[in-house]
Amino acid sequence: MEGLQLTCGCQEPWIENWLKVKKCDDEKRFKCAVPDHGLIEARDFSSSLIDCKPKSSIFIVSFMSAVLAALIICGFLTSLLRYKILIIFLKIRQTNPNKTETAKRVQHDVALTFNEEDDILRNWILKVLLPNLEDNNYRVFLPSRDIPFGSKRENIIMKTFAKTRSFSVVLSEKYLNQTENQSGRLWTEKEWKCAWNQFKDVRMKTLIIINYDYLAPSDVSIKQISVFLRVGHTV
Repeated sequence: MEGLQLTCGCQEPWIENWLKVKKCDDEKRFKCAVPDHGLIEARDFSSSLIDCKPKSSIFIVSFMSAVLAALIICGFLTSLLRYKILIIFLKIRQTNPNKTETAKRVQHDVALTFNEEDDILRNWILKVLLPNLEDNNYRVFLPSRDIPFGSKRENIIMKTFAKTRSFSVVLSEKYLNQTENQSGRLWTEKEWKCAWNQFKDVRMKTLIIINYDYLAPSDVSIKQISVFLRVGHTV
């Protein structure tokens, strides 16, 4: 056995076990040629010196791990920024139809929604905002004025909003924070949801947030409105 040289690699795993059971007192043992380690004494050979894991498996595992990590990160960012992405997309895809065609398809140019129980805000809308819009020939739908008393308000809101070109939400501290008047809050929530769905589903429609009380995005509980404030689509 003296002077014999063998390749000790992944194809020869038996050599290590064989050396353990072989009894030989000669100091000169045969040599092992180990990949990445060169020529060593056979007695020093161990399977721990060689990497017998398939290279392709390591690559596949690494690749799949990277893909999974990327998907998790993308999913997290999408969840975190979903409304921001959606609003930017809706703004980009908006169309500007011919004014004559628009006039035929809609009954109102703009619908106003706000907290009708806020006396100061209502006074500003009736004396400043509304006259200004109507003086500029905008056909304005004002729920508190245009819905007949005793009518089914929700049905009228849905039908009218479907035939309205733009929606203007006048945002105030009390817009969706009405603790004294839950019925008022219920109507502002319904009007907002209806306006949001129309804006989201119909390309020609626009949604404008008038930040009357200069609220910060963090002050607004409704995620979509909060994002509107962040991306700057407000007045």
